[in-house]
Amino acid sequence: MVTATRTAVTVDQALAPVSVITAEQLKQRQVRNAEEALRALPGIDIAKNGGAGAQASVYMRGANADHTLLLIDGLKMGSATNGLASLQHLPIGQIERIEIVRGPRSALYGSEAIGGVIQIFTKKGAEGLRGEALIGGGGEGTNEQGLSLSGGKNGWRYAASVSRLETDGFDARQPTTGFFAVNQPDDDGYQRTGVNVRVSKTFSRGEVELHGLRSFGDNDFDGTPNQGEFVNQTLGAKARLQATDYWDITLRAGHSRDDSTNLTDGVYFSEFNTKRVSLGLQNDIAIGDDHLLTIGADWMDDRVDSNTAYDVTSRDVLGLFGQYQGAWGDHDLLLALRYDDNEQFGGQTTGNVAWGYDLPWGGLRLTAGYGTAYKAPTFNDLYWPASAWFSGNPNLKPEESHTWDLGLAGENHGVSWSLSGFRTRVKNLIAYDATTFTNNNINSAKLDGVELELGFDIAGVDINVAGTLTRALDGDTGNRLARRAARSLKVQADKRWDAVSVGGDWIVQGHRWDELANTTYLAGYGVVNLRGEYRFAQDWALRVSAENLLDPTYQTINTYNTQGRLILGQLVWSFAQ
Repeated sequence: MVTATRTAVTVDQALAPVSVITAEQLKQRQVRNAEEALRALPGIDIAKNGGAGAQASVYMRGANADHTLLLIDGLKMGSATNGLASLQHLPIGQIERIEIVRGPRSALYGSEAIGGVIQIFTKKGAEGLRGEALIGGGGEGTNEQGLSLSGGKNGWRYAASVSRLETDGFDARQPTTGFFAVNQPDDDGYQRTGVNVRVSKTFSRGEVELHGLRSFGDNDFDGTPNQGEFVNQTLGAKARLQATDYWDITLRAGHSRDDSTNLTDGVYFSEFNTKRVSLGLQNDIAIGDDHLLTIGADWMDDRVDSNTAYDVTSRDVLGLFGQYQGAWGDHDLLLALRYDDNEQFGGQTTGNVAWGYDLPWGGLRLTAGYGTAYKAPTFNDLYWPASAWFSGNPNLKPEESHTWDLGLAGENHGVSWSLSGFRTRVKNLIAYDATTFTNNNINSAKLDGVELELGFDIAGVDINVAGTLTRALDGDTGNRLARRAARSLKVQADKRWDAVSVGGDWIVQGHRWDELANTTYLAGYGVVNLRGEYRFAQDWALRVSAENLLDPTYQTINTYNTQGRLILGQLVWSFAQ
């Protein structure tokens, strides 16, 4: 069950391209954070300026990195200053599942959902008692520990976990010359502690829930400043009431933080702290068995606290939305409309329409859709004080987009597959202009692409293939948009016996350009990862992984190094009652 529509629908009935990664898959693939979990999915490209703890920019369907909305247990996450979500700081052990919806979803969630939505659900607990403890380590001085406990009884559910990761890392950046020369040949380490708690109580006609997630630590990098301390946190409460047999009411409240303090060789340099308070009301009204009407409102207030002098440090947004979902035999229809009143930019109206049809042969399903979306400029975009390298532009307009989608999916002879194509046009795309050292609105950007997913089994080997072709262009010059590969192929294969499992990934990315002028070329690359697990007792397992096994040298951002060969191991004890 996924929430591409803010309501529960099955994956095969969703009228948008959807991918789901479960907690079991996260364990099997031995990924260490949320960004690694996304790498093998279609339509997603990740650029990173360093190793563990460095900012991971997620480009979905060729859109900008801040065009992807991150939700944690239904709450919006991300920095109001730079507009990016800190996926690299989210510990995997606290995640129940990750849902990825590709395509515009501003009609449901407001600003930012131009490329798509990533929603992360933390562990909730289930009947009985479960627990897990792990220790691990390996190359680059890496060591980690984790402990989790979950359970449920008499309508109560609970889950709590704590984890710790520490690594010496590698040299994040090559030496550079010029006005902003950097020459700091050292290992850039990272430390992270994560804590998660979620408690809920189910009643005969409803449920209440409290949840909190906190990740904090420090990381090193190259430049001025060269050290950082971070805190990412969400606190939320939700209440769901079944008012009648046909009417569900959901109330949600949340508070999130994205704090960053920067230092140069241990001396305070700067800080950027953003806080977000949100409230939400959603009504789901069933009209017969096959028709559902959703009506709701969202309110959000962002505030910035920094030693950098911003002309404006707060803004709030009120959004009103409605959605209809209906089915007539083999046909499904979705209509959605939203109006956002932004304190700085006034009214924004967005919408979605989607149709699905179960074809009468071969188990095929055809989908088509059209959606509009928008993205409000960040506080950095607008108000960053003039400096030698960048200046905010208070005249920026919100980015606006419209997207056409067409998809075909099926499952035959043990092979499940989906093929989808999209065509997106973005008006007023915000892009950095190196000639003026500021951001400007580009008249238009053209994003076109095709995404393919395959899943099948050969001799007990579970194989998943994801292929993407993307054309992301500046509509004025025809240049490629920066740091986005035009082609990618991603293959995952896993085989399990009674006590042993082995698997691997092969990820191939095409070349990209580092900036909008298309003068700095970044070559394509291929990476092979291997993993294995041996369950040597009922409750004990040993895991080993090899990241970037063949150790090719490549870059996703000019002058920034990427992870070389890294061997890690884990000893895991788990129980279930």
